[in-house]
Amino acid sequence: GAVWGFVDWGIAGAVFAWLYNLINK
Repeated sequence: GAVWGFVDWGIAGAVFAWLYNLINK
């Protein structure tokens, strides 16, 4: 979100890392 942008990026980063690991096993 606009105010909680840093939280949004933290969640997005965690999800991206999880998906990356899932796809690149």
